[in-house]
Amino acid sequence: MTNSQLYSQAWLNYRKVRNRALAWLAAFAVVPLSAAYTSVRIMGSLLPGFVAAFITMSGAVYSMWQLITWACPRCGEVFGAPVKRRCRNCSLAKWDNNSPEGT
Repeated sequence: MTNSQLYSQAWLNYRKVRNRALAWLAAFAVVPLSAAYTSVRIMGSLLPGFVAAFITMSGAVYSMWQLITWACPRCGEVFGAPVKRRCRNCSLAKWDNNSPEGT
């Protein structure tokens, strides 16, 4: 496999991790409120809403941790914050498939 193919696979993995984190954040915003509203109307209890909040918050925290600690495909160190456009260690541009000769 060439470096370009390895980088493409790594960026595909990054997109999956990023999309999973966004999905968990969206679920954390919607699911607990829906579960709480429904459970209060049916059972008169907020407990299912709290359980849903705990589960979705745990998923969101774990997936955000995976995103924040994602390894750079060039240097293998932590890439940095998701809003960064370059690796904080080797300055690889986000979504770049090219590597300098010799690396």
